[in-house]
Amino acid sequence: MDRLTRSDILVVCTANVCRSPLTEFLLQDLLRNARGFETVAVGSVGTRPMRGVRMCELAASGLEGPEAEPFVHAHKSLSATQSRLRKASLILTASRSNRAAVAHILPQARTRTFTLKEAIALGEGFSLDGDTGAEAVRSFARYLESRRGIVAPVAPTGIRRWLASSSSDPWSIVDGHNLGAKQHARTIAEVRSVVQTLGAIMTEGVREPSSSRSA
Repeated sequence: MDRLTRSDILVVCTANVCRSPLTEFLLQDLLRNARGFETVAVGSVGTRPMRGVRMCELAASGLEGPEAEPFVHAHKSLSATQSRLRKASLILTASRSNRAAVAHILPQARTRTFTLKEAIALGEGFSLDGDTGAEAVRSFARYLESRRGIVAPVAPTGIRRWLASSSSDPWSIVDGHNLGAKQHARTIAEVRSVVQTLGAIMTEGVREPSSSRSA
């Protein structure tokens, strides 16, 4: 049975064992406790996964909370099929190459597909006006698309520069899974930092419905 019964947000990497499931868990955990986003479902897939592979041990070992163990136990890598991509209101990829792969699989998904870092840059200034759940996600995707091409990536500084991957592409998080322990750890730390930043951008702009404000 497909574990992705519903995914408002779909996270995509290459193998679906490290970057994307880690992002899936962290983002789902964050949104679960954010007003207006409590019902949003997050899933993950890979563009070139080996079918049914479990989450990588290093990424899984850092997950916390009551949902962590069931999540790690249930996760098995899945492919980014047309059907799975079509259901998502927002598609977030680990890298620009993953974004290109998504566009190749389902060209219609281009307008709602962004790398995680791209979503942070484009998402600055986002604000909701009473939308909740899946509609909140669609609003965020529309906002990102409206700003595509007019926002340039910002070079990381300080701790973010240390966390930044060795990739020369500022929109991407390098796949450090098979690049040695040091790079692998940096990739995981970078994913965590990116999710925290993106989650804040998505949820801190939530506003009460207009009717409530005028009451």
